Amino acid sequence: MRRRTTKPKPFWNKAKRRWVARITLDGKRRERVFRSRAEAADQLNEWWQVRQAGGTLDGQTLRVFADHWVAVRVLSPGTRERYTRWLAHMGGCADIPVPLLRRKHIVAMLQDVPRIATRNSLQSLVQTILADAVERELLPTNPVVGIRKARHTKRAVEIFTPDEVAAIQDAAEGHRYQAAFELALEVGLRPGELWGLRWSDLDGDDLRVARTVRVVGGQLQVSETPKTRAGIRTIPLSARIRGHLHTRQQAALREGRAGKQCPMFPGQRGGVTWPSNARRLFKLLLAEAGVANRHLYTCRHTAASVMLNGGVPLPIVSAILGHNSGEVTLRVYSHLIGTETDRVRDFWNQQTREGELERVSSRG
Repeated sequence: MRRRTTKPKPFWNKAKRRWVARITLDGKRRERVFRSRAEAADQLNEWWQVRQAGGTLDGQTLRVFADHWVAVRVLSPGTRERYTRWLAHMGGCADIPVPLLRRKHIVAMLQDVPRIATRNSLQSLVQTILADAVERELLPTNPVVGIRKARHTKRAVEIFTPDEVAAIQDAAEGHRYQAAFELALEVGLRPGELWGLRWSDLDGDDLRVARTVRVVGGQLQVSETPKTRAGIRTIPLSARIRGHLHTRQQAALREGRAGKQCPMFPGQRGGVTWPSNARRLFKLLLAEAGVANRHLYTCRHTAASVMLNGGVPLPIVSAILGHNSGEVTLRVYSHLIGTETDRVRDFWNQQTREGELERVSSRG
C-alpha cells in the first residue's frame, strides 16, 4: 500500500542555526533557510499549494513571464523601451515563480521603487501582466488587484508668457532651428515630430505630420508609428510660419539638402537631428533670451494655451495637437484656459444688457 503524501513541516538545522523549509517539487528538492519557524512554514505552504495544484516552478519566474509578455506584444519602440525600464525595478520579486507570487511580494517590490510615478507605472504594468497569468491559470487571483497606488501630485504644466515668447522669437532670429521653434510655439508639434519632418511633408499652406524621432536603447530611430492614432495629421500654416519655412528651404537649397526625403531640420552633418542636441541648443537659446530654463516641450503647452484662450474650437485644437479626443486636451490643459470663464461671463453680461435695452425700448 502506497504511503500517503503528507505536507512537510519546517525543521531546525543545528549546523546552520536556521529553520529549513524543504520539499520535493518538479522532481527536484527545494530548500530554503529562514531565521524563524513561521517564515519557513509560510514558504512550505506556498510550495505545497503549487504542488497540490500540479503547478511547476521551472521557467515561470516573474522576470521570465514578464519578458515574454512584453516580447510577444505589438508595441511601439518607445513603449517597449519604457516597459523594459519599468520592469527593471522589480528587484528580488522578479525571481519569484509566478505561482508563488503573493500580495506581500508586490508590496515589498513597490516599496523599493523610490520615484512615485515609476512605482505607479510599474504597478499598473505588473497588474496587466499578471492578469494574463490568471487567465492561463498560473495564479488563482491577481495579487496586484486592491493595492492602492501612491498619491502622486503631477507637476503643473508650464507655459511661456507672451513676453518670454517675444524674447525667444527675437533670440531665434537667424537661428538654424528658428522655423522649428516657431512651429513648436504656434502649432505645438512634439519635439520628436519636429525632427521627423521632411520637405515632402510641406504641401503649400499645409504641413503633414507623419513620423517621429525617438532614442531607444541609445539608438536614434525614425518611427512611422505615431504616438496616438490621431498623430498622423495635416496642420494649416500661418503666413508667418510659411515665411520662416521658406527661409529655411532656401538655406537647404544652398546646402544641397532640400530633396523631398531630406530632413527639414537636419543636424550639423545633414542627418536626422539628435533630440539631445536640439535640447542643448534650445537651452542656450533661452539663456540668450534671458528666459528661465524650461523644456522644449513647454512650447507645445504654450501653443495649446494660446489656441484655447484665443477662441479656437476645442476639436480643432485637439486635432492640431494630435490628441485622440477633446477630452484628452481638456484633461491636460483645462487649468490653462484662464479666459474661458471670463468669456462666458462676458457673454451672459451682454445678454443681460441686451435684455434690459429691449425692455426699456418696449416701455418707451
